[in-house]
Amino acid sequence: PEFLPPLHKAGDVSGDATLSVDLERYIDARLALGAEDLYAEAVRRLERILLPRVLRHTNGNQLRAAKLLGITRGSLRTKLRELGLRIDHTIV
Repeated sequence: PEFLPPLHKAGDVSGDATLSVDLERYIDARLALGAEDLYAEAVRRLERILLPRVLRHTNGNQLRAAKLLGITRGSLRTKLRELGLRIDHTIV
């Protein structure tokens, strides 16, 4: 149906191309400013977006989130702490 978003076919890299351009701009800007430790900075920025998104996907289930990320639950908790992110536990 027309109301559904188009499916990406194998080999369709339009989304990848957009992400690549955004990343290249970010890297160029940081290099122009003389950034050091760029790898760690980029990884932190990615984790700050990725970890909360995966946790939302798993409704806060850290074990499932860790499995999706390919890391241990302990590593996930450490990364969350290092980034200053916390999970609010709500009882419904």
